[in-house]
Amino acid sequence: MEPSLDIRKLRPGLYTYRLTVGGEPLAEPTEAHSTISECLQDAAQEIGDGFPSVRVSYGATGLGSFPVGLLAGDPEGLADELMERVSALIDAHRG
Repeated sequence: MEPSLDIRKLRPGLYTYRLTVGGEPLAEPTEAHSTISECLQDAAQEIGDGFPSVRVSYGATGLGSFPVGLLAGDPEGLADELMERVSALIDAHRG
């Protein structure tokens, strides 16, 4: 079973996330983060070595599955890729 990570924007410069496994909560931070990459790093620590990959969504919009090591090893790069995917979905929807 693959964990799910849903990142949500609370307001500009403030993000939170919810991490679940099989629909059951695994982690939900009590304090918000200032960047998406911080959410990714924090979630990677919560997941640990127990799972090879995680499904990531942004505001409940699925963006794909990614190796947990990528969340920890290149959170800025992954955050950029996630936002590119969100932008592409928005553009396609407007299309």
